[in-house]
Amino acid sequence: MKLRHKIAGRAFFFGTFVILSLSVFYYIFSYHQAVEKVLRQGRMCAAALSGALDRHLQEAGRTAFAIASAPMVRHATAASLSENFPFFLSRELVTSPPLIDFVEKPEDLLFLAREYLLLQQRLVPEWFMV
Repeated sequence: MKLRHKIAGRAFFFGTFVILSLSVFYYIFSYHQAVEKVLRQGRMCAAALSGALDRHLQEAGRTAFAIASAPMVRHATAASLSENFPFFLSRELVTSPPLIDFVEKPEDLLFLAREYLLLQQRLVPEWFMV
């Protein structure tokens, strides 16, 4: 009878060891699989968000370029800079017809530029903060 108890005890401990070993292996394996799945989903989400952000920034850049390339804004900026920094003159400004010839005073040009930018602010309020 003692031999049966020894065999049964050893079988019980061996079975318990196998079950615990498999449980620990399964836990570690499934944990790594879950972490990899979350990382993969995070990468996909980051790629989608970065694409949307890239498109948004490109659109903002095009809008800023369109506003900054308006002749009135270019000439008003150059006139303001030439008052404060006389060494700064753009070659484009020298070759293009100056808008100052169309207005009586340089302040009128700055007023027109201000009105143009306020109009842009009313037309596209989400791009410009008050």
